[in-house]
Formats: sequence, structure tokens, C-alpha cells
Amino acid sequence: DLTPGPSPARRGETNPQPPAEPLPQASEADTAKAKQILADVTQAYGGLEKLKAVKTVSAKGRISAETPMGPMDMTLKQSSLLPNKWRSDMNIPQAGMDVSYIFNGQSGWMVTPQGPQPFPEFVVEEFRKGMARETIQLLVNLSVNQIPVQYLGTEEVNGKLADVIGVNLFEDALKLFIDPETRYIVKKAYRALGDEGPVDEEEFTDDYREVGGIKMGYHVVTHRNGKPYADITFSEIMVNVAVDASMFEK
Repeated sequence: DLTPGPSPARRGETNPQPPAEPLPQASEADTAKAKQILADVTQAYGGLEKLKAVKTVSAKGRISAETPMGPMDMTLKQSSLLPNKWRSDMNIPQAGMDVSYIFNGQSGWMVTPQGPQPFPEFVVEEFRKGMARETIQLLVNLSVNQIPVQYLGTEEVNGKLADVIGVNLFEDALKLFIDPETRYIVKKAYRALGDEGPVDEEEFTDDYREVGGIKMGYHVVTHRNGKPYADITFSEIMVNVAVDASMFEK
């Protein structure tokens, strides 16, 4: 949820991905039901006005990830300047190094001890999609813009039925899985750019807590092609704290 963009292990070394399969044609009833559920979701997260008021998000935590170099445990610090700037700073003890991934809305790059390395355009596009999938930004856009949505029925998530909403975002099929009781998003499913090419990515979010009047998930587990890929536990999330815009510049 707070980790837009391709793999944190090796961004920029894969080929562009083919588009995801389009969603089926929606009926008026399916569209209306999806919009009503999304209105409930927006309210459950704190309401549209509170979500629109969020300008920055800062988070700290730990991530365990399967990488081309094997399993890795890293400390994580993330900063977002909404709507489209994001930075992740990671310490990788196994490699004895710090790595930063930065996206400023137009371009992106990785910073290692060897210096900055720019990402190719298709990776930058993946960051744009990742920012659009970020929950706060996504709920605001779905509330104020005419983005096609439809109800797709129910599917089981972690042993419990969830309502499934299809979203045509960037001509990609994004699926949101909504808990029918809390109205929190418990899973997102979409096509993403992995270490060796396109993957089917599933993002599971739980441990929701109130932060500055809105709900934020403190635990995010990512699967790629049905297998566990990354597990993030946040120890701290803050909204609307001062974020230096220069951190998104080279």
C-alpha cells in the first residue's frame, strides 16, 4: 500500500510488461453497486474530505523480501508527497549498504554507494501506476473522477468472503477486495513488473489503525504469481508531517 513501483531488489533490469486482460463489460447494476461500495470504503477510511487533506505520508518499518540474491531483511523509511512523489530508503545488513529509490513524478532513480542510477521510462511508468494504486490517492480519484468501476462478485481472502471491485486504471485491470464488515481494502490484485518480467501481484493489507483521522494498514504482504514475495511491518506511520521536497531531487 505504501510501496509503489517495481521490485525493491532490482528495479530497472526487466522488460516492459504486456497489458493486463481488460475487465468484462459492466452492467449498469454492477457499476452502481461498485460505486456504492466504494463510497462506503471511502467513509470507512475517514471520509473524502479527510483523505483529500492528506498531503504527506511518512512511515518506518521492516521488510522481508525474496530477491534474486536470496531472502533479505531490511529496515525501511518511506516518504510520500502526494499526489506523485515517493521515496524509500532501505538499509540492507546482508549487503552492508544503504539503497534509496526515488520518484519525483516525472523520473526516478536508485541511489547506491556507487551513486545515482536513473530508471528507464518503462520503470518510471510502473512508479506512476504504483502511486495511483496507493489507497489514499486511489480513493480520492475514484470519488472525484469518472474512473470506470464494476462489481465482480465475491471471493475468499484469508478464509473470509470479500466483495470484489474492478477498476479500469491506466487501462489496467485493478481488483479491490473489500471486507464486507469493516469496508477496508484487504487485498489488491494487478499486473506488476517483477525481477524477470511481468507478474500477477497480490497485495494483502491488515492491522488497520487510525492515523490523523484516517485508517492506515500497518502490515502489508505481497505475493507474486501466487508465491510470497515481501512482508512489510510498519512501526510508525504519520500523515501531514513536514517532508522536505528536496529529498525527491537529485
